[in-house]
Amino acid sequence: MQRFFTSTIIAIATAVLLNACSHVPENQNQNQNKNQNAVNSNNLISELPKKNSNITSIFYEPYSYLPKDQSQLELILMKEVTRLKGNAKQAIKIVGYTDDEGSSSYNLALAQQRIDFVAEKLRKMGVNWQQIQRYPVGSEKSHCGEDANCKKLMRRIDLIHLEY
Repeated sequence: MQRFFTSTIIAIATAVLLNACSHVPENQNQNQNKNQNAVNSNNLISELPKKNSNITSIFYEPYSYLPKDQSQLELILMKEVTRLKGNAKQAIKIVGYTDDEGSSSYNLALAQQRIDFVAEKLRKMGVNWQQIQRYPVGSEKSHCGEDANCKKLMRRIDLIHLEY
């Protein structure tokens, strides 16, 4: 019950932060031409080089906490649910990143909202809360400058498999 209460408070605080800190850059249309050379974000599976096959990345559009292709998200999460429900010693760490557009507080809140959305879906699919870890990074590790490719790759969450 206390965990539900804490999750509810976090969700409300995230919504308040997103509303208070929202920022849409004036040069958003200028970036569309730069995005022509960017990686196709329609594919939710990461095109980042993988050092570890225990990581799956899900990509997002700018300023959105919903993935572009939710049906593909469902397929990814079904695999995770099967793995997690099959072994209580396994867990998943959800790490949320954003590009560097907007303020740090906005980006952190957006990363948290993306994480919460995926965590809640996993929970509704039967995964135990103790098996879900959340870590919002926001734009802390995003140093893209004007590189549209980099920005697309930073708008993601990583699902990392853990074993205890």
